[in-house]
Amino acid sequence: MSFKFNFGESEQETAMPKITTNGMFRECREHYYKEHSQRFDDFKDLVVGDIQLFYLNPLIASNRVEEKELKSLLESSDLKAGTYEGGFKIWECTFDLIEYLKEHEKCMLNKSVLDLGCGSGLLGIFAFFSGAKKICLQDYNSEVIEEFTFPSVQQSLAKCGDEAFLQFEFYSGDWDNMCVYFSELKKERFDIILSSETIYTVEYYPKLLRVLEEQLTPNGVAYFAAKTHYFGVGGGTLDFIQFIRNNSKFFATTITTNNDGVCREIIKVSRLS
Repeated sequence: MSFKFNFGESEQETAMPKITTNGMFRECREHYYKEHSQRFDDFKDLVVGDIQLFYLNPLIASNRVEEKELKSLLESSDLKAGTYEGGFKIWECTFDLIEYLKEHEKCMLNKSVLDLGCGSGLLGIFAFFSGAKKICLQDYNSEVIEEFTFPSVQQSLAKCGDEAFLQFEFYSGDWDNMCVYFSELKKERFDIILSSETIYTVEYYPKLLRVLEEQLTPNGVAYFAAKTHYFGVGGGTLDFIQFIRNNSKFFATTITTNNDGVCREIIKVSRLS
């Protein structure tokens, strides 16, 4: 299998940034796709087999942010619960999950897919090229969707017809608020949920459990790619698996492990029969 990506060392994080909280979380909001005018050289590419994906240089995307508090957090590389959740980064576990999905790409054929905490949207874009019929890209920050996700989708689908964009939906906001909003819209549940490095803090596990309970179809599957432990934060794959097993009607198990550097794993979650 051919798998290569093009990014600088600065994009590979070595430790989780400082995280603070403010107790306030953003409402869920739908975003309607709009085109961006961007130079080709502003994009980086990811080649997986015969599929070539593109994502906007994270520095270029984040430099477009105007909101003062968010801009300050981006400059200091900090996360702040309720303000910024790291969407302007390409987290390394994203590549682990794409590599796994490439080996099992038929699992997404004609499926509806939720890319939870999507950032650039690479997971959802790859799902599209693997035959998914509907892709929902969700990130906490509206700025991420508009300045990072939109351009990355546009460039990746540049050789596809306009109808391809109709297979995508875009949402921002808190996961609890997303569940409420989707319930009000009576949206259909998703066959597959994909998520990279969203389990870095145990405080968010109840929100993720709610997403699984309310947004996954009865026979659906969720894949979480993450590190075994996030130092200074208290989350990781081991804690998440234990939480799922202790608090729900779901089964969670590790399906891949990568010991290159900080240990990384992919967790598969499905409903108990």
